[in-house]
Amino acid sequence: MKKLVPLVLIFSSLSAIEPEDRLTELEVQMKEIYLEMPYKAVGGNFAPGSPRACGVGLFVQGDMLYWHAKVGGTDYAYSDSEGNPNIGPSVPLKGRNKENRFGWDFGLRANLGYDFSPSGWDIVGRYTWYQTNSNDVTSQVLPARLIPLRDSFLILGGFHQAKSDFELNYQAGDFEMGRRTFMGSQLSIRPFIGAKGAWIDETQRIRSLIDPAHLGMPNAQLRVVDTVTFWGAGPKAGFNTKWDLCYGFNFIANASAALLYGNFDTTHRENLVEVMNDAMHITVKGSVNAFSPQAHLFLGLGWDRLCASDRCHIFLALGYDVEYYWRQNQMIVPDDGSPTYKFERLAEDVMFYGLTVKVRVDF
Repeated sequence: MKKLVPLVLIFSSLSAIEPEDRLTELEVQMKEIYLEMPYKAVGGNFAPGSPRACGVGLFVQGDMLYWHAKVGGTDYAYSDSEGNPNIGPSVPLKGRNKENRFGWDFGLRANLGYDFSPSGWDIVGRYTWYQTNSNDVTSQVLPARLIPLRDSFLILGGFHQAKSDFELNYQAGDFEMGRRTFMGSQLSIRPFIGAKGAWIDETQRIRSLIDPAHLGMPNAQLRVVDTVTFWGAGPKAGFNTKWDLCYGFNFIANASAALLYGNFDTTHRENLVEVMNDAMHITVKGSVNAFSPQAHLFLGLGWDRLCASDRCHIFLALGYDVEYYWRQNQMIVPDDGSPTYKFERLAEDVMFYGLTVKVRVDF
């Protein structure tokens, strides 16, 4: 009987300590789901939605872009099939407007980031590169003619051939800080803020030829070169959403907006060349600081999975990508109908859209 007393005391002490341990563990668990908000409000903390790869938190992502560009203000001539070639543009006039239209080209986007698990916060740095060009040629046979839209010289007979080459170079850098959280069992959202910088260079070269048998100006041609280079930066905000479907597949919808402030550096050059000798030339330069809003949208289908004993996470996605810049083409052009060499600045938009393939690996 005496031997049973110590055993009873030991078991009673263990039973007394066990509730305290359970209470401590419960407090730790409550802190993980408890969130104290401003103004002394309290509520539940959403679970982090970032991939829980058992690694160092580093992730890299490469995007292959297959985009098509749209640029406003590339019009360089219009055809006149009913006018009098011996006078300037007059009615009746019937023809078509000529402009540059871009094809599809490849680009790339590189991402490097770090995930501060288990908090769910992350930072991402991103670089985007895309380049494209368009070559357009049109011609007319007398008495039809081409009326140029980007020159200041009044050529009464117009031109019989015109060619426009447009080059577009785009580079952008982004920095984001966000946190992905679950809003439900299948839906996660990542709001973020950050900054964006962009460099956009546009160059249009136009060459118009006069019929050698017309106006006594053999081999005469008009050369016009317009350039505008933009560099700007500004704040950025947006959100990324992911709906988990089944078998690792998910639907992705990302959107963001930025307000860039930067400099537009523009140059307009004209040369009227006759028999390869410069007859007349015009050069106008300008520089202005202005805002340029930007928006981005991505819609696609993704697939992800943990691998290597949960030490690595792989994410693949394919979707429709759009980047839109307002008031980007600010080339200097002659004022229509002005006989005194007046010029005005365009304010046309630039858009990139197409398919994007994403490959991301979390370590």
